[in-house]
Order: sequence, then structure tokens, then C-alpha cells
Amino acid sequence: MNIAMHIRLAHPDDATAIWSIIQPVIQAGETYALDRDMTQKEALAYWLAADKETFVAEEDGMILGTYYMRPNQAGGGNHICNCGFMTRMNATGRGVARHREMLADLTIAVKPVHRSEAKALGIMRVDDEGRIVEFVEKPQDDAVLDRLAL
Repeated sequence: MNIAMHIRLAHPDDATAIWSIIQPVIQAGETYALDRDMTQKEALAYWLAADKETFVAEEDGMILGTYYMRPNQAGGGNHICNCGFMTRMNATGRGVARHREMLADLTIAVKPVHRSEAKALGIMRVDDEGRIVEFVEKPQDDAVLDRLAL
């Protein structure tokens, strides 16, 4: 895994880079059921909508990919998310789309949470290769939270 890659929340000034990634994917019409003729304004409004947390994967100052997470449903199910991923065409295999390269059975999008939220969620620890090595559903034991803390 490339440790120089940085995943961060998308900022408004990332819009041009995000558009350069999502436009060819949307236009191809192969993986997202979106209007192939969406304008830049419409596509960015969709990808960066207030109901989503949108992230970018950045390496050496270049945005290589983007993804969003949004609650699958309101209320008690809001910790289960839907995600969308798109990668710059020339950036595959650098970790943004690593699950494809690794022939992974699934990809899990996660985000750090404050310790006060951890007891209501599933918490995991990953190894240096990004593999999940431990998962605890709704840990209540402080020793477990300490072990899984970042």
C-alpha cells in the first residue's frame, strides 16, 4: 500500500479535479445510472450533495480518486452507508481501486469516530496492507476500545 496517499474530506476548491474524474465515468454510462449528459454543475451537485460526506484520495498534490458515503436510511440505520467510488483513469492500482487489484470480496468504507460514538458502532483494526484483522461490533469494554484506538 502506498503510504504517501492521503484520504481527506473534499473541499470546494477540489471541484475541478473531481469533475475531471467523474465526468468520463458518468459519460461512459457503465457503472452509474446517471444521465450521461449531466452538466458539470449537475454532476458536482450530485457528488457533493449535502446528504453525503465526500472524500478525495490525493498523492503528491494530485487528486487520484473520490468517494462519498451517505446514510442508507434515517434514524437507527444511519450508521449503515451507501458509497460511490470513482478513480482517475490513469490512477488505478495505486490504492484508490486496490480492492480490484487484490481481488477482494468486498470493500468497506470507514471513517474515524470519536471514542464516545464507538460503543454504538462496529470498530475495526487493519494491518499495514489494509486488511481487517480485528472487528468488534459495539464494543463496551474500555480495554477493547483502547486496543482499537487510532
